[in-house]
Amino acid sequence: MKTLFCVPFLILAAAYSGRGQIPDKKISNLAFISGKWLAETDWGQMEENWSEPLGNCMMCSYRCVKDGKVVFY
Repeated sequence: MKTLFCVPFLILAAAYSGRGQIPDKKISNLAFISGKWLAETDWGQMEENWSEPLGNCMMCSYRCVKDGKVVFY
C-alpha cells in the first residue's frame, strides 16, 4: 500500500523539479517589439511607437484616431 502512495508522489515531484529555475529577465529580450506598429480596427486607426531598449527601459506612445479625431491616447 505504501508503494502505491509513493509512486504518484514521486511522479509529481519529478514533474515539478525544474520549476524553480529563474527565467532570463533582460529588457533586451523585448527588442523585437521596437518600432512603429499600425492597425485598423472598428475602433479606428491605431498607432504604437516603441523605442529600442536603453538604460534598462523602453518607452511607448499610443493613439487611436477615428474619423479624423483622437479617441484615445
